Amino acid sequence: MLLPTLVAVHGSSVLQLDLKDLCNRAERIVRATVIDINPGTVDAGGGKIPTVTYRLRVKETLGGQPLGFVDLTMVGDIKGEAAQGGLSPVSAVH
Repeated sequence: MLLPTLVAVHGSSVLQLDLKDLCNRAERIVRATVIDINPGTVDAGGGKIPTVTYRLRVKETLGGQPLGFVDLTMVGDIKGEAAQGGLSPVSAVH
């Protein structure tokens, strides 16, 4: 997985960026493997917005200072199990 990351910010702003803008604003760009996933929330506008925090093991740093691990928090919910024929999603990231 190739992942441009922004530094953790303790605010409630959400930006929609294309890949070029994301890379231009990124403090680090890494290739990493997801090792843990945790749901959470952030308070905004008098309510709670669901988030997912991914713990990543960095395999390669392509931009910025090298790190061993990165915690990446994104807006959204954890996807549920696949509903078709009892199949479960399979991770293809190695």
